[in-house]
Amino acid sequence: MPTLTKTYTKDWSEDSIWIINTPSELAREAFFYVQEIGMFQCFSNYYTEHEDIASFLVMLTLAGESDYRYQNKTYRLKPGDLFFADCMEYHALRPHGSARWDMMWIQFNGVAAQSYYQQFLRQKTPVIRVGTMGPVYNYLTELIEVNQKKSMYSELVSSKLITGLLTEILILSGAAYSTKTNIPEYIQEAIKDIDAHFKDNLSLDYFARTLMVSKYHLLKEFKKYTGFTPNDYLRMTRINHAKKLLRFTDMNIYEVAENAGFQNTGYFINTFKKIVGMTPLQFRRQDSF
Repeated sequence: MPTLTKTYTKDWSEDSIWIINTPSELAREAFFYVQEIGMFQCFSNYYTEHEDIASFLVMLTLAGESDYRYQNKTYRLKPGDLFFADCMEYHALRPHGSARWDMMWIQFNGVAAQSYYQQFLRQKTPVIRVGTMGPVYNYLTELIEVNQKKSMYSELVSSKLITGLLTEILILSGAAYSTKTNIPEYIQEAIKDIDAHFKDNLSLDYFARTLMVSKYHLLKEFKKYTGFTPNDYLRMTRINHAKKLLRFTDMNIYEVAENAGFQNTGYFINTFKKIVGMTPLQFRRQDSF
């Protein structure tokens, strides 16, 4: 058995989340399982280093920057950067500069964890750009929620979510470091347009006109390559931005709606509840993301 080495300097906000799990024998033998998971808002004196821990780490930076030492290299992590590491190897991190560094992470293991990690290593870098919103953020958020609210199904649901998380990471890593020849350029342009201008009134007619394609063809192909219709992708992007505003700002609901691209506050509240399962105020008041 390796000698577990983990040291840290505690310098994070009181509302930060840190959950430590002890998996069942069944989970260790058959599932992916959570060992630790959480969300930290770290201040300048935060520091941690790990080595010889039988687990894997996925960490997403939400705000601020940090310096991450891994495999004899130092990486500057910025908002939207994801790090995937083998915790058997030495790694250390601290915030960069005096600004607060916000991140969410999971330490996990499982029968197929090493295989997923080896596949990820084909990208030749432990860091990929995934953005602060989107599927990776959603998977980590759900995992935190599931492990805060324990039930007889928590381990099974966690395994399912980790599988989805790792699959999404492999898909994104392939997209981030390839020529993206498998995705038509006009679909990539539509995605970029939504990501950058989700507050604007973006319609299917607008995309068909600016991209010079049939809107029916665009609708079909966009869903084929992304799993969403353009409108659904736009709606999810706006909701994810609203979540960030609810969590990290003091904006009232009207201001959140407006800044997330919703012109009608009532429609925003109804849409948020339909997608997230709670109202914006309930989301803001809960202890987790």
